Amino acid sequence: MQGPIDPSSEYRGIIPRAMEQVFKTGEEMAEQGWNYVFTASFLEIYNENLHDLISSSDNKIVIKLVNEKSREVEVTNLKSVIVQNCYDVHELLLKANKNRTVAATKCNERSSRSHSVFRLKIEGTNTKNGETCVGNLSLVDLAGSERVEKAAVPDNGSRRPWLSTLLSANLVT
Repeated sequence: MQGPIDPSSEYRGIIPRAMEQVFKTGEEMAEQGWNYVFTASFLEIYNENLHDLISSSDNKIVIKLVNEKSREVEVTNLKSVIVQNCYDVHELLLKANKNRTVAATKCNERSSRSHSVFRLKIEGTNTKNGETCVGNLSLVDLAGSERVEKAAVPDNGSRRPWLSTLLSANLVT
């Protein structure tokens, strides 16, 4: 999802590519009076535990359902960082990459052993007409896309059915 460390690589992942598009569109929309604030967070789910990938704090992270009807959730104690360009996101990804749970498999030397959710909150204000908008872009990476049998990954409890339920209920969007 992140791709190689080199941000100019043609093999960069979906996060850097998506951020390039978001920032480019933000710049284009500025001509129409739109100003945006982009706030990023990065969450890891490993063995049913939540971990903030960009914070050095050990605060307990909890997912709470805020509004049952809209399925809106809140993730408590998750660090959010304002990002203004692709460089800011790259620096954030470097930090997250150091904190990510990975292990070698027969298919991949550095396979993620955890699930992760990169979330970008986009808040826009139009200075010409006073309109506002808020949206979230959530990019979800599920642990080890390799076939478990081929990769020879032991079941250490990281493949739990609760995650499928969580994702299908839109609780991490």
